[in-house]
Amino acid sequence: MNKNILLLTSTIKPISNQPQLKLINHLDRLEDYKTALAFYSNLLESGVIDHIVYVDNSGFDLKCHSDLFTHKNIEWLSYYGLDYPESYHRGYGESRLVDYAFQQSKTLTTLATSDKVWRITGRYIIKNLSTIIKFAPDEFDFYCNLRGKWIDMELLAWSKQGYKQVIENLWQRLATGEATELILAKVVTDNQEKKLKVIKSQFWPPFIIGRRGTDGGDFQGRLTKYKFLFQQTFSLLAWPFKRLAYFLLK
Repeated sequence: MNKNILLLTSTIKPISNQPQLKLINHLDRLEDYKTALAFYSNLLESGVIDHIVYVDNSGFDLKCHSDLFTHKNIEWLSYYGLDYPESYHRGYGESRLVDYAFQQSKTLTTLATSDKVWRITGRYIIKNLSTIIKFAPDEFDFYCNLRGKWIDMELLAWSKQGYKQVIENLWQRLATGEATELILAKVVTDNQEKKLKVIKSQFWPPFIIGRRGTDGGDFQGRLTKYKFLFQQTFSLLAWPFKRLAYFLLK
């Protein structure tokens, strides 16, 4: 049986001079992470996901989390990975963090070929994650929302093979100020020619609750609910055609 592993990435205490980052107070960020963990712990308890791997790259003591969330299938990893030039986009640190998790996590180093890893920014709650997982294709190596030259980073999923071909060592290409969304979009597009099962349009749009790190503003604007309902309706209408397309990709 395929397992769904949730990889939550975290920077509880960012450096104060990090470019394009307004939400830097570590106490505020810590509360965001705790709120999200409470939500995802409930999904773990209900069997929607099988494991949570929580990894932080600011060297923060995660006992503040592990004392509150004690499920045996939650794994905690922390190291300091913010020692890179200010000119680099913060996606560089995020990419190194993911590689660290895959090197050190007992859960991730023993992935089966059919297991899926769902990578989410740890402060964000994907309110409809259970529906997203349910409607996802049975087989894929990389699952994303690719919009031209831009890829949405809030929610990504991959298989063991997808990690090896798309994500591993991505940080080597991110030693720049260019946005990760642009660079990863190019990597994903290039890998479509390597017989990798890339799904570049997610069946179900994620409904995100949380504050953006760039400006501290909420994801949920005045019209968000109506935009999401429109996307949801479109996804339902397109469902039969997408299933046929994914079948033909096998």
